[in-house]
Amino acid sequence: MPESPRILDFDICRVFHGDTLVATLDLVTGDDVRLTDARPPLAHGHVIGDTTGLQAALDGKAASAHTHALGDLTQSGAAASDVVTWNGSAWVAAAPSGGGGVSDGDKGDITVSGGGTVWTVDGGLFAAAAHTHPSTDVTDFAEAVDDRVAALLVAGANITLTYNDAANTLTVAASGGGGGGGTWTEAEVDFGTTPKYEASFTVVDGTVSGASKIIVLPCGKAATGRTADDWQWDGITLAATPGTGSFTLYAVALPGPVVGPRKIQYQVAS
Repeated sequence: MPESPRILDFDICRVFHGDTLVATLDLVTGDDVRLTDARPPLAHGHVIGDTTGLQAALDGKAASAHTHALGDLTQSGAAASDVVTWNGSAWVAAAPSGGGGVSDGDKGDITVSGGGTVWTVDGGLFAAAAHTHPSTDVTDFAEAVDDRVAALLVAGANITLTYNDAANTLTVAASGGGGGGGTWTEAEVDFGTTPKYEASFTVVDGTVSGASKIIVLPCGKAATGRTADDWQWDGITLAATPGTGSFTLYAVALPGPVVGPRKIQYQVAS
């Protein structure tokens, strides 16, 4: 048997390890201070899977940068119509007070009443819902009307339209059609030697067409072999029907009857 516990430890080591460890076991005992001295750990690492439950715990966490829908907020004691407000140390739910802190009174263009809950805009700032304006209140109204009128007008036959936008003028000019461009043409008709109360004549004029309009009047000049005062004795009513290259003249003498030639004047318009 060994003589002491220390000798027993020594004998056991000899049995299992041989005499080569005798010195070490003899020098490092259970109360050796070197067993408790602080020493840096051997540098090493571990993967997440080496730690039991770590991956599952991480999966249940939110990302460091994230957002929340409004529905994620809990009621936390808030009542209907409450708002989020800062009480000096935390954000809490509270009822709005004083219309957002605006006191009653005239604020210039707005009058506040009802403890800040009623805001009334001064009446002079806005027009009534039903109101009118003079044309001068509408920007470029006159110019728009001028342009519209100029666009609506269409020049007819022998009509010229000249719109001067800069001068704000619209000129309508008319010119006669046929018969020398609106001039009067003189001609003679002969009632013959037998007194007549009415008669018809064909007047040849190449400017006349079936669509022409013809104005015929007595001419104060003397006809061949007659005097200039023939029209004072007998008035003659004249009318014309246009044809192609000529027109038919109808004459009725009042009181009549009449004889001999008479001078007429006419104008052809297309």
